[in-house]
Amino acid sequence: MRKKLNKKQKISGLVVLGLLLLIIIFFLRRSSSDSASAEEQINPEVAVEVGQIIKTTLHRYVNAYGLVEPEPAAEGRRPAVAFIASPVGGLLTEILAKEGQLVEEGQVIFKLDSRLAEIAIARARKELEFARQNYERQKKLLATQSTSEKNYKEAENLLQAAEENLAAALTELSYLQIKSPLKGLLTKVNVQLGQTVEPSSTLAEVIDLNRLVISARVPSSESHYLQVGQTVDLTPASNITGNIIYIGKDIDPQTDTILIRASLPANSGLLPGNFISLKIICEEHRDCLAVPIDSLVRQPGQEAISIVEGNIARRIPVTSGLRDRGLVEVKGEGLKEGMTVVTVGAYALPDVTKIKIIKK
Repeated sequence: MRKKLNKKQKISGLVVLGLLLLIIIFFLRRSSSDSASAEEQINPEVAVEVGQIIKTTLHRYVNAYGLVEPEPAAEGRRPAVAFIASPVGGLLTEILAKEGQLVEEGQVIFKLDSRLAEIAIARARKELEFARQNYERQKKLLATQSTSEKNYKEAENLLQAAEENLAAALTELSYLQIKSPLKGLLTKVNVQLGQTVEPSSTLAEVIDLNRLVISARVPSSESHYLQVGQTVDLTPASNITGNIIYIGKDIDPQTDTILIRASLPANSGLLPGNFISLKIICEEHRDCLAVPIDSLVRQPGQEAISIVEGNIARRIPVTSGLRDRGLVEVKGEGLKEGMTVVTVGAYALPDVTKIKIIKK
């Protein structure tokens, strides 16, 4: 009986031992599987898009919006806009140019009724002719002592007065012929034929189209970038540039902006009142290294990009600079033109990681 029990005990022991071995093998495999899974979770292969470090020229811009206007008066220069006004009152009888027409400096634009002035000129010419004849007669008589010095002086004074009267009559006629004070575009004609014009009333405006400027307002926080002479790119006027000619000192308390003016080239094709977008070139960096702006990762106290080496991306610290046309200037140890950098997906990458490049 004891031998049978011993045999059963041996069999049971073998069974238990086998079960223990199976349990140990199961847990070993599970541990190995969990370790491999954890390793995969620590070092996953991340899908990214890439770009390259390039060498280029970048600019800093200050953007603004403004209106095309005539150039205001400056030292030694009259304004580019003039008001055509009548120095005297009268009836408007002729308009010799139409609104939107180019006129020359000194060209007669309006005429007032001149009938009375012409009568006065005719009378003054007759009086002058009589006075001149009388003077010449008195001059000859004085030479032969046939007249007194007093009569001669009176004839001389009458001649001078007649000359002055004719000059005054001619001046009055010139006041009735109203001329353009400068060469330019005739705008805003405010009168009609047959209208009675009051003295000093404005009849029209004329603008010199070759002396236009753009007036714009710039945030005061960006004013320290500005200098007179800086180049200004204009849109939608393609291929036209100007230069800053004036920077105001007073800040508008309601908009926190300052006034600037930019010149326009002659024959720009722009007209007063055109609304223009300005890009003021404040700074230029030539032959600098730049990357797509998506490549730059900004964290508190640090900026970085991820350089691609094979299927590994390594994050390195950089210092950013100018931003222009979707690029950002970068400086950092070991950076070279032509290096590959991570663009889309850069923010999600750890310092070192496996990557899979996705083509756009």
